Amino acid sequence: MTAVAPVVIEWNGTWVGWSGLSTLEKDEVIPESSPNDQGPTAGLKSAQVRPVVVDPKIFDLYYNG
Repeated sequence: MTAVAPVVIEWNGTWVGWSGLSTLEKDEVIPESSPNDQGPTAGLKSAQVRPVVVDPKIFDLYYNG
């Protein structure tokens, strides 16, 4: 995410990927960073993020199996 975030921000693109959450309510929005954030994802808007929910078991099998 951090590697592509500047490109998504500059070109007003959409990032699709795992949010780090194993559950996400249907209308739940990924929070935007604070205005003082200096991290690599600073400036990424919630509307530019399409989260993918990954079952914890599948995540574990992929990364640890």
